[in-house]
Formats: sequence, structure tokens, C-alpha cells
Amino acid sequence: MMLAETVSLDGDLLLVILVILIVLGVATIAVIALGCVLAVKAARGSANSLAGWFAIAALEGLVALTFVPSLFRGHIHPLLVIAGAALAGQIFLYVTTKASRG
Repeated sequence: MMLAETVSLDGDLLLVILVILIVLGVATIAVIALGCVLAVKAARGSANSLAGWFAIAALEGLVALTFVPSLFRGHIHPLLVIAGAALAGQIFLYVTTKASRG
């Protein structure tokens, strides 16, 4: 009698999963970095950068808000922390750059 079935994944499928995770990780880092650059440019007065930064900030805010219900279940999701910290960092860059301009 078999109590549990085992799942077997072949090497090709694992490679595809790994590549997808790497691409998503690089894309996440790129979006956060672009948001930081656009926040500084927006603080210096670029209207196009301000619009782009608002779009990135809205995306990061939606990602963070998606995982807020996990807090009520007693879990802190890593994407909640990453997106929230990225958004807070970009707002900090915007405010400090705007303040240093006078």
C-alpha cells in the first residue's frame, strides 16, 4: 500500500522554472532601480519622469496591498516587505531631492 505519491520533475522543467525565476528577479530589480532614478528626476522638475514614477509607484503599491491580508493570517509575505520598502525608499529620494533644490 502506497501512502503518498511522489512528484518527479525532470531536469528540463527545473531549468525552465529556474530561468523564469531569474528573469522575474531581474525584472523586479530593474523596476525598483528605474523607480529610484525617475523619483530623483521627477523631483528635479521633469514632468515625464513624474508620470513614469507615478506609474511605477502605483504598481509597487498594488503589489504591496495585495499581500496585506496575509498580515491578518500572521504571515509577512516577502513581496510586501520588498514593495513597501522600495516605495518608501523612492518617496524618500523624491522628498530629499526636492528639499535640496530649495
